[in-house]
Amino acid sequence: MEALVVIDMQNYFISDSLKESSPGIKQPISIIPSIACCLKEARNLNLPIIHIKTEYKADKSDWPKSKSHRDSLYCIENTQDAEFISELCPLPDEAVIVKSRYSGFYDTEFEAWLKENGIQSIALAGYALDCCVRFTAVDAFNIGYGTTILRDCVMSSWEDTDVSIEYLQYLIQSEVSDSKDWLSQYHA
Repeated sequence: MEALVVIDMQNYFISDSLKESSPGIKQPISIIPSIACCLKEARNLNLPIIHIKTEYKADKSDWPKSKSHRDSLYCIENTQDAEFISELCPLPDEAVIVKSRYSGFYDTEFEAWLKENGIQSIALAGYALDCCVRFTAVDAFNIGYGTTILRDCVMSSWEDTDVSIEYLQYLIQSEVSDSKDWLSQYHA
């Protein structure tokens, strides 16, 4: 069985704050409609869906040591920046995993959820393909899960997105598909 995994589609990553703090960064605004369509169809097909989000505690207790000297960090819990983009909010029956590192597997319940739900492979959507999506994909490979990159539902923050896709195809033999083609295999 395969699950759709949507990574870091949160308000901060489409905010002016990100543009101001990281001039030149690409924001995932253009992939929101594709992910929304993919989510809608996956829900209609009753496919397993899990949302992974970055979130940090205000007291710095879960901040990476390399960032603990900072006065502030992005996606602090209970802030608007940490919330899901409105068009991509999880439904009540969809799992949400909170992470405080780049990989969705690091110190989370993600792998346990995959095992409990009989998932052998994951289709990845979200931001950023050259960071959090990549780290999650590589960890999935290391643990033994297959990966499919949904080309129209991912975006890199700094690298060219096609280069990031080619890298994952080479490094971990990720499958690559447009979301409509990927979803077509589940139609009766």
